[in-house]
Amino acid sequence: MVLPLVNPMIPGTSLTLYSVDAKSGLLVPAESVLGGPVVGTVGPDGMSATFSGVAHFSMVVGLLADVEPPS
Repeated sequence: MVLPLVNPMIPGTSLTLYSVDAKSGLLVPAESVLGGPVVGTVGPDGMSATFSGVAHFSMVVGLLADVEPPS
């Protein structure tokens, strides 16, 4: 699955895919068909990330570490 990125990132950067747990409403790492979290890689253009082994689809969210949400 290829997802666009809002802001350019360094190509080759690893990203963990998260989904929203329907029961708790909390973010949880998406589970891979192989077990463990789904980890993707930022593409050569820095504007998209490719994830493989996605076990199921739900609401998809993107996270940026150490950034405060807008108020």
